[in-house]
Amino acid sequence: MRRRAAPGDSAPHPDAPGRGGAADDGAATAGWTEHFGYRPGLDGLRALALLAIFVVHADVGMASGGFLAVSTFFTLSGFLITSLLLGERARRGRVDLRAFWVRRARRLLPASMVAIAGIVVATIAIGDAVQVGRIRADAASALAYVANWRFILVGDEYGARFESESPLLHFWSLAIEEQFYLVFPLVMVGALALLRRWRWAVVAVLGGLLVASQLQSVLLSRHASVDRMYFGTDVRASELLVGALVAWVWTTQRARVARVVVGPLRWLGPALLVVMGLLISTAEADDLIWYRGGLVLYAVITCVVVLAAIQPHGLLPRALSWTPLVWIGVTSYGAYLVHWPIFVWLRSETAMGGGARLLVGTLASLSLASLSYLLVEQPVRVAPRLPRPALVAVPVLLVVISLGAVAVVPEDPANAREVALADRGALLAEEIEEGPADGSRPTVAMFGDSSALSTALGLATWDGQPGATLAATEGWTKLGCSVLSPVTLDNGGGTIRTPSTCDGLVGKVQRAAQASQPDVAVVQFGPWEVSEIRLEDDGPFRTLGDPVLDAAVQDRLEETAAALLEVSPHVALLTSPRLDPGARDGRSPTEPRDEADPARIARFNELVREAAEIDPRVEVVDFGAYLDARPDLPSLRPDGVHLSWDGAIDASSWLGPALTEVATEGPR
Repeated sequence: MRRRAAPGDSAPHPDAPGRGGAADDGAATAGWTEHFGYRPGLDGLRALALLAIFVVHADVGMASGGFLAVSTFFTLSGFLITSLLLGERARRGRVDLRAFWVRRARRLLPASMVAIAGIVVATIAIGDAVQVGRIRADAASALAYVANWRFILVGDEYGARFESESPLLHFWSLAIEEQFYLVFPLVMVGALALLRRWRWAVVAVLGGLLVASQLQSVLLSRHASVDRMYFGTDVRASELLVGALVAWVWTTQRARVARVVVGPLRWLGPALLVVMGLLISTAEADDLIWYRGGLVLYAVITCVVVLAAIQPHGLLPRALSWTPLVWIGVTSYGAYLVHWPIFVWLRSETAMGGGARLLVGTLASLSLASLSYLLVEQPVRVAPRLPRPALVAVPVLLVVISLGAVAVVPEDPANAREVALADRGALLAEEIEEGPADGSRPTVAMFGDSSALSTALGLATWDGQPGATLAATEGWTKLGCSVLSPVTLDNGGGTIRTPSTCDGLVGKVQRAAQASQPDVAVVQFGPWEVSEIRLEDDGPFRTLGDPVLDAAVQDRLEETAAALLEVSPHVALLTSPRLDPGARDGRSPTEPRDEADPARIARFNELVREAAEIDPRVEVVDFGAYLDARPDLPSLRPDGVHLSWDGAIDASSWLGPALTEVATEGPR
């Protein structure tokens, strides 16, 4: 999966004692504040993590491990939530769950609802067709704090592959936080009740949940996509639980633990903060090591830094208490809410370089965050008690504003997995409708997978330019389809089944061609065929070069070409360029994937040529060789697999004339 490091919950903890609020609405005993209290170093740590995310999302090229900054926020939240719950129990003898959840709502809902409404309006105004088409469902899932599960279900990699990321993608991590805040206090109350009978009850419960989360992660890493693990609450809960466990030990065994660790923390904290920075600079979210214990280990490192930051003395707490850092940390929740759409649109709508984008995006995010903090968050958060009418009117008004903004946008396409196809396909249809009325140019239609879709978009746009020698007409291109569909694939990110929309591929291709009657039917596959493929449900996985798989691929290519020849006078089979799956913004992954093996795509192209031998009316167009010869191929194809929209338009200046020759020169 392509992955920009998706943003995390960068909110300062809303119930943290001290600045901006206190535990239990301001009531804290002297003992509690003496042992913990407000620690500005934690706001400084939040600020560093947030700025690291800014660097990643600005595409400066200095960091690839922004997902670890997200992990920092998760672990810090687990630590703080547990500390606060234990502090309340120590003061009152019980935990008031209703008061806890009310504080969370007062802290998070006003700013998030205003942000969602603003992002929806901005998307309608300046978003592209894909963003507008999906914003209704994205906003609804953000409002319900289930965005992470939505992005798992729809496969958000598709939006990013077509350079059209959801401006609400960042709500995935807030969703995980809120799901944790809803369930975890109940777990803690239950564990604390057991504590009266068994002194290790809390450790056993939290430790058991941590082990279960990690086992789930390891099991998923064997067959599931990285998206499933990256966005999954069950997997990411381990990072929050590490923070919770450390908070329990630190709070209940403080005197004993402090004698052992306070001295080493003075040098270990700064050293591990440097380690965190190095990991954020170099780590790759697609590396399965992170889901096989790496994230838990990183959470432990984070906890050591957190413990060092809350000490009253030392180099690290002094450095992290620098006033500008503290203010960024204090306002980081608002900055989190607005920064992602700002960077998305700076990348897509401006020609700024990475440095300028980072500067402008950071200043804009922090400025809006300060306004949010002063005008929205604090008035609701610190008000001792809202008047009863306001208690009802304010949340209702915010919900109405947010839902009203969602209601005015177009409905999401029925098949969420094909959002990019549906919306870009609509643009393709608009181009087709503007084709030549006199039929002076031959028509061309694309048939194939997501790589064919990106090529089709380029041809449709090139069709409208002066000197174009072809007219685009409607074909059939589907995301996630293999020419062998239905089959099971293992592409290094997990085992997946081709979508049901791909079943009966040959018949669907032929029916689409019958509807549009193109002069040249162009077939393009390749990216999925270089994966490991299981042809039968109980059969082995095979790769190209295996005689059984080779025969299946060639047979299906021949069937597809033969079906199209019954409708169109000419069929063109495109070869594929070398692949670089896992690339980000044109930069190859640290370790090439198996699918990048040149021998695999070379064998696929040989099968394309052999399939073309079935009929003289089938031509091979060596699109792969043309693209491979382009020194700027990484910029044309940022994810290493699909041409960007601009890249597809650029490549069409070669492909269009090549297909014109197929249409005008007759059978070979």
